[in-house]
Amino acid sequence: MGCSIYAYEIANPYDWPTEHAVNAILKASLPTYQGGHGVHILNASWGKYGYDTLLASAVITAYKCGRIFVASKGNDNVYTSHHFPSD
Repeated sequence: MGCSIYAYEIANPYDWPTEHAVNAILKASLPTYQGGHGVHILNASWGKYGYDTLLASAVITAYKCGRIFVASKGNDNVYTSHHFPSD
């Protein structure tokens, strides 16, 4: 038994559109027979300030596919009570 690590590009030096994160979550989460990679654990070391409906839908889809979604609060040392998807 082994493991595979997948990396999905969701940003560039200037911005990161929500659609890129959503597409990466769906591509990772969906089973291979549905065109995904069937990744079991997703690590999101990124986030946005404020709630995002599109990202929430993607995370819910991952959950419904039986995936574990781990998210960090962010890396920019800014306190906020609304960081998504970690909160």
